[in-house]
This record gives sequence, C-alpha cells and structure tokens, in this order.
Amino acid sequence: MVLAGQALEAGLVDEVQVYTAPVRVGGGTRIFPPEVRVPLNLVEHRRCDNGMTFHRYACAGHGQP
Repeated sequence: MVLAGQALEAGLVDEVQVYTAPVRVGGGTRIFPPEVRVPLNLVEHRRCDNGMTFHRYACAGHGQP
C-alpha cells in the first residue's frame, strides 16, 4: 500500500481534494488502493467548463459535516 493509503487508514488525513477528468467507463486510475476503506463526506463540488470536476471530501470523524 502506498503512503497516502496508510495515512488515510491511520486517521492522519482530515481532507481529500480530487480533480477528475472525463474518461470512458472502466478507464483511468484508482484514487485509493482497493484495500483502503475510509468513509468520506462530500464538502464541496465544482464543475469546470472543460468537463473536469473538483471534489473536496472530509474524512468522517474529523469535525467536518
């Protein structure tokens, strides 16, 4: 597992920010390793004119809604 996945599972991460680009279904790269299971709460979402999206998530239990 990569360092980011270990930090998430250990509860050391308060927030995750992700930009996504439109791709075909089944394509792209996984954001987290399959063994990482961390509940996230969507805090903010924005869509750009070029189709990219921005998502900001709070890790559950870290004080954000």
